[in-house]
Amino acid sequence: MGVVGEFADPRLRAIRHDRNRGCVAAKNTGLAEAKGTFVAVLDADDLSDPVRLERQLGVLRERPDVVLLGTWCHFIDADGRVFHTDRPPTEHDALYQRLSHSNPLTHSTIMVQRAAALEVGGYPPDLLYAHDYGLYIRLLRAGRAALVPEALVQYRMHGGSMTDSGAYSYEKIFDVLRVTEKARGLPGLTGEARRLNVRGIVEARMAGRALLCRSRRARDGLGIAPGIGARLARPVAAGPAGTGRHPRCALRHRPAADALTGEGMRVPA
Repeated sequence: MGVVGEFADPRLRAIRHDRNRGCVAAKNTGLAEAKGTFVAVLDADDLSDPVRLERQLGVLRERPDVVLLGTWCHFIDADGRVFHTDRPPTEHDALYQRLSHSNPLTHSTIMVQRAAALEVGGYPPDLLYAHDYGLYIRLLRAGRAALVPEALVQYRMHGGSMTDSGAYSYEKIFDVLRVTEKARGLPGLTGEARRLNVRGIVEARMAGRALLCRSRRARDGLGIAPGIGARLARPVAAGPAGTGRHPRCALRHRPAADALTGEGMRVPA
């Protein structure tokens, strides 16, 4: 907040909640309080290329049907060294099918049409760790998605962050599971996308069960949000009509340790 006050620019406003209401509430407040047609996201510690906003504004002004626009992204370590460049599909059809079972968009790269984001309800308030993914699924029902084929954001990865903790893993898996289940209802999914969606649901439950079984904290009933264990233990429904396969069959020839395709998480050995 102090940094914002150092700039004598009337376009900059610092908005503070009266108490800590969490990051999802803060982002929804930002959407509601913003004045522009478009809203760009940049999470703490991440870096934007100086031309990022120019590139994305150009696309959104030329393509009013696009409500969700990302970019490719460099992943950097704590010292700012690039160790990976993420290049997801750039056009709507491929992104739509991909988002049905995994999240290829780095949150700090996105720019959205503010009116569309508000119309669909903004970030889902019940998703602490997958609220970005939840917003994307909502926006797919309001318009099209696209990516600028340039790495215009640097996403910083820190060792020892909360993403490495057991509590984060439980909540992350549960959030991803809920979004993936909602994504299953997207219209126009291909048979392959539906198959991958079902596999993602099965793998999320497998990963959650493995973590729950391995954790003494979980066995003691501590630190686990109500409902997570019950949700992960639910039986898996049969696959969608036309697949001819039970969703468990999708895992028959895969190593049991593989889980959460596209989420960078694995079941402990």
